[in-house]
Amino acid sequence: MVAEHVRQGGTPIAARGTRQLLENILGQICDREVGRKKLQTKAADQLSAFREVALSESGTNPEFALQILEAAGIAASDMGKMVDHPLLNVGHDGNYRFSFDFLASYLRALHIADAISNMGVAPSSSIWPFLREEANGKGFILEHLESLLEPEAVDSVGGLVASVPLKYRESQSFLLHVVLDLIRTDANIVTGVERTERLFTAVFGADFTVAKKVTGLYLTGPFDALDLSGVIFSGCRFEDVTLRNCRADRNTKFERCAFVGEFEFQPESCKREGWSLVTMVDCDIAFPASLIWDGVIESDFASRAELVKDAVRLGLSKFWCNGRLKTSLWRADWAKGLLGRSGYCKPLLEAMLKSGLVQEVTISGVPEGGLAFRRESLFDLQKFMDNQQMIGKVLETYNTMLGDS
Repeated sequence: MVAEHVRQGGTPIAARGTRQLLENILGQICDREVGRKKLQTKAADQLSAFREVALSESGTNPEFALQILEAAGIAASDMGKMVDHPLLNVGHDGNYRFSFDFLASYLRALHIADAISNMGVAPSSSIWPFLREEANGKGFILEHLESLLEPEAVDSVGGLVASVPLKYRESQSFLLHVVLDLIRTDANIVTGVERTERLFTAVFGADFTVAKKVTGLYLTGPFDALDLSGVIFSGCRFEDVTLRNCRADRNTKFERCAFVGEFEFQPESCKREGWSLVTMVDCDIAFPASLIWDGVIESDFASRAELVKDAVRLGLSKFWCNGRLKTSLWRADWAKGLLGRSGYCKPLLEAMLKSGLVQEVTISGVPEGGLAFRRESLFDLQKFMDNQQMIGKVLETYNTMLGDS
């Protein structure tokens, strides 16, 4: 965009920071259109209209009918002159999109940054669905916000968590990731304890300092270098969460929490950082997170029979792809993914070999060889993958696992 700005005769820009630079370039581009085409719509109003389009349409770089711009604030007399606006491209079907792929995400991030500066986002705001899409802390809006917000915005961002509509509860996680990104830029916060304290006081205020209690949050994605020792999580939902270099202790407690999807500790040694001592009270730990927690804590959150069945399901899925049998795999692939991170990887393979459900095979060029599923047990596999019914060699594997556990 900078190159295009220069090519079209843009003037030098004095700016501090990415926000000023981009806003000034965008403003100059739009202001040049005012002078070149005698537009009635000022540069700031053009950018406001583009922002409205970015918020009203979904997708990384959405397509839209040009007429939408009039509803967004472009003067009716200017509509015919917008067809070749440098910030817009027209497609073969006559619909338009932004000339630069980053622009829609940037305009959405700009809207969020301005809303934070103004201390609020309305429950009816069109921005919540976009935050939900990046709830796991990965996405273009989050990247742009890193350059648009100052570290002092931590409390303003954290304060928005309580405003998230229930319909878009996942957006809470997005805001938590933004807060953590801002905290990482603060040179005065260096320890996991300090990082955790700053994160949750931004959300719950001084109440967290007193009770160390985190209530009703939705979390997804990776969370790094937090010391959760003594923290009580109540009514929280953890979905596909990764804890990297996070600590806990015997005073860390989860009460009435739900664990959905995958749950991972990175590195594996983190499991020894006090996590075996945490307390679970009335928590719902679903497959496959149940298999990870089973290898970390001693608790009756699930029966041995349920856990073994979940492990069998995970192992059999390695030989089942898109409703069809995958006849073989490299032995090294058996230990990859969630199964490899659970405590069931080795005993399950031993049980499957013992029952004759799978067999070891030689694969050319693969020193460790591979594993092949026995075709005579295909019906057993189909029954289990279709409706969790255990028969034949699958049932034999399950019983072997139960007997050895």
